[in-house]
Amino acid sequence: MTVFVSTFGFTERAVLAPVMRHGIDVGDKIILLTPREFKDERVDKAIQMVKTYMSKFLGEIEIMKKEIAVEDFVTAVSEISALIEEHAKKGERVLVNISGGMRILVLETFVAATIIMNKLKQAHIEFARMDIEYGLGYAEIPRVPISLPKLTKGKRLVLTNIPKEGEITIRELVKKLGKNASTISRHLIELRQYGLVEGRRKGRILYVKLTPLGKILVR
Repeated sequence: MTVFVSTFGFTERAVLAPVMRHGIDVGDKIILLTPREFKDERVDKAIQMVKTYMSKFLGEIEIMKKEIAVEDFVTAVSEISALIEEHAKKGERVLVNISGGMRILVLETFVAATIIMNKLKQAHIEFARMDIEYGLGYAEIPRVPISLPKLTKGKRLVLTNIPKEGEITIRELVKKLGKNASTISRHLIELRQYGLVEGRRKGRILYVKLTPLGKILVR
């Protein structure tokens, strides 16, 4: 089964052309990513065009719309990466198309897919060939290798117990986890080196919070 995850704007062609080029069968699924904050009837009309075309020429293809909070980059990347990861972990082929839609949504989808490709190296995730404007053809998008921090169980436990919004004192974190302060401090030092957390001191009190990258990886 193939799941097509596609950024989507005002025209159905940005989805239909890549999908047909890569091939689609009955039982496959198309997930169209649209901006949650901006509503436009042209988007719904284009989605209906995709559904009409698929129904007429291919039969039962599940097509769904997924609204993404594009104004919050971290939240958007987290939502899209969770969607891709969910289907990849089921053993499904995930084809990511970034030929249509808002530029910010395209960038968020590219970052999300790249993170999950590097996290799940054996999963079948790839980018669809991207259409070039003015009918100049299309371009292959390769996987971009990035180095994600390898977190031990202890470090991940610390990371997931830091609030996604706001900050927490190290004393509160120690109490929450029931671990000794030296162990928590050691984990936090390494998480800070990875760029996942940042801290500040107010008098004798130490505060810690997630960085944007930390928020994405902690999901």
